[in-house]
Amino acid sequence: MKRLEKSRWIFLPALILAATTTLAGPPQAVSECDSYITEPGKYWLVNDLYCDPGVRPVKILASDVMFDLAGHSINCAVGDRSGIVVGDDMVPEVFSNVRIRNGSINGCAVGALLWFTDGARVTNMSFSGNSESGVTLVEAQNNIIQNNQFEGDFWAISSYAGTGNRYSHNAVRYSVIGIEMYGETDSRITCNSVDQGYFSLTLGPSGPMPSSGNLVRGNLVTGSYLGIVMAGIGTPEDGLFQPQSTDNLIHANIAMGNWWDMAEVIYDPFADDVFVEPGAACQNTWKNNQFYWSLGPPDCFGVPVDLDEVCAMGGDDD
Repeated sequence: MKRLEKSRWIFLPALILAATTTLAGPPQAVSECDSYITEPGKYWLVNDLYCDPGVRPVKILASDVMFDLAGHSINCAVGDRSGIVVGDDMVPEVFSNVRIRNGSINGCAVGALLWFTDGARVTNMSFSGNSESGVTLVEAQNNIIQNNQFEGDFWAISSYAGTGNRYSHNAVRYSVIGIEMYGETDSRITCNSVDQGYFSLTLGPSGPMPSSGNLVRGNLVTGSYLGIVMAGIGTPEDGLFQPQSTDNLIHANIAMGNWWDMAEVIYDPFADDVFVEPGAACQNTWKNNQFYWSLGPPDCFGVPVDLDEVCAMGGDDD
């Protein structure tokens, strides 16, 4: 196991200089599987990695880290370990300002796994064939997942109990589940394209906590079974046992060519299907969306509109 450690800096008294100081200086090379980054600084991948079964490629256990893959790829022989892991589920320490960019991760369990991070960024990456997901966040806040490509991962992007995150301008194709949030709050899911999946863009509960207060805007969702979905989890016989997503704004999206373009439903895990809770009222605000087929409480989705384009087709997300 190769451990990468950066010499400690002599910090200036002015704390406002700390972040600049930790990312100063030349980057350090990462060239082997089972590499650990345990000190702040800049790091770059100098070659493609091909990691044997049971070997984790890279683990980051520090704040203020910039890891640039420099156009190289991380490849797992089988999908049993994650490609880049930030943090540790056994020690819930929060690492902040970690940046991962400019490369690809293929055939791993999770491409990039972020535990409890604050202010991390995953940008300009490509993920393919990862057996669990391309990017997964767990109890993470204020992170940016932006301008990434996903193809053939089981989940493209998943988040559990996240808050204040931003997911924008990501392109997903041929993933079973595209972008799925569980107990996500006060986040922005904007300008993403999702094509050819099963569940495309879904907000659901995490245990007793619903997904709420999120903005879903400017996304393009096509060719899937379920397009944009606000969900709870339960069965027709027992009623809702995990709460319906509520108080989210779904605005100015295009969802077309899906079996159900837009849905506000309960997911039945035993039947692997969805249903509308009898007598349910609409729990979210659906406004100025382009769609054809919808499934949910009466008058939930508003009148469909024709949108020439959305920001998923190009442009910014202001």
